Amino acid sequence: MVISQDNIGDFNGYEFRNWIKRKKVIDFYNQIAYEYDDTTDEYWKNYYDCLNSIIIELFNEKIHGKKILDIGCGSGLQTTLLASLGGNVTGIDITEGLIRLANYKIQNQKLDSFCFTSDAESLPFKDNSFDIINCCGSVLDYMDHKKGIKEIGRVLKPNGILILSFDNCISFELLWIAIDSFVDIFGYKISIRDIYCKLLNGSDELINYPHIRNDGTKEYIPQRFFSFNQIKKELAKSEINIVYYYGINTLTNIFPFTIASNPNSSKRLKNILCFLTKLDKGLIDKIPFNRFGSNIIVVGRKLPTQE
Repeated sequence: MVISQDNIGDFNGYEFRNWIKRKKVIDFYNQIAYEYDDTTDEYWKNYYDCLNSIIIELFNEKIHGKKILDIGCGSGLQTTLLASLGGNVTGIDITEGLIRLANYKIQNQKLDSFCFTSDAESLPFKDNSFDIINCCGSVLDYMDHKKGIKEIGRVLKPNGILILSFDNCISFELLWIAIDSFVDIFGYKISIRDIYCKLLNGSDELINYPHIRNDGTKEYIPQRFFSFNQIKKELAKSEINIVYYYGINTLTNIFPFTIASNPNSSKRLKNILCFLTKLDKGLIDKIPFNRFGSNIIVVGRKLPTQE
């Protein structure tokens, strides 16, 4: 059957376009599920190293028995980390292939966790269910962020902790995208119009963005970019205040993402990127680097219940 707006129900035009784009995201991550953990580029290694360090610094062994939700758990990288620190972790993701991989890791490591397929825009949990929510990686970039953040606020307990990451629209990456819109040598394939309307203007529309697979080939996957203030405003609506924030991959964006994240880059370039990531790790919480990273990680706390 050919998928069209006529045979998938009561979507309006905007919803239908984003539904098709979201399905493309699911199909892509199902395809790459078993190469997901094998990334060799310095860009993503730096992101996950920094994220894991933030989690360990925040919680260490202070979360024994705490109920934790890992939204967009992927292959279980943070699910297993949080469980190893003593948390009772539930992971959800929209990609079945990654869920199978996550549960395999959990069983193999004999951890107190379980992952299943679910939609972050409609969480199947009661209000005030979790002490901690982790929502990192690219999950916020692919969903309706307003619905997703509202759901996070609903299921997070008062005084609960949120760790959230998003792709930043204001970073060196924007410069490379703008240059490429004229010279077409870096492989972004994003027009000046889309830069203004979808990157800088806080549009809810998804934009096709290059993702580099482990063999060096590009896949153009729909996603969103956000500003810090945009996310801060949405979190405030759910009574979540930002306590800390970190900018990841600020210095590595001296090179275009399509080059920095390519595992087939030259050895010389990899050595330069390795050096930059070491510098980057020491600057993630320093002004102005914590606001201009390609990826931003925020730590928020939900307001306590007023008696």
